[in-house]
Amino acid sequence: MNLPSSFNLISKSKGISKYTLSILILLSRIHINSRFLTTQQYSELYNNVYRLFMILNKNLLTKHIKDKKKFFDIKLWKGFRLKHNLPIHGQRTKTNSKTAKKLNNILIV
Repeated sequence: MNLPSSFNLISKSKGISKYTLSILILLSRIHINSRFLTTQQYSELYNNVYRLFMILNKNLLTKHIKDKKKFFDIKLWKGFRLKHNLPIHGQRTKTNSKTAKKLNNILIV
């Protein structure tokens, strides 16, 4: 797992929300206004992420893709809806399905 050395990039990485970032800051004892991390802070942050079993960036995307492929393989109705870019959770398909189609299409490979 690769964590960026800049503090601003850590908050923008996938899988870290504002809440989890605040928890990581408290556990790692990093000041909020610091821009760059020292090697000690970086290693402490990495250990805390590893200890909390967090999945980040590319690993998170591959996990989502594997989960969606599992729906295809089992031949669930949800997998059928994902495969054909239809909304999954009961939205209307005639008019209001554009956002659901956009969100479902992001992670399908």
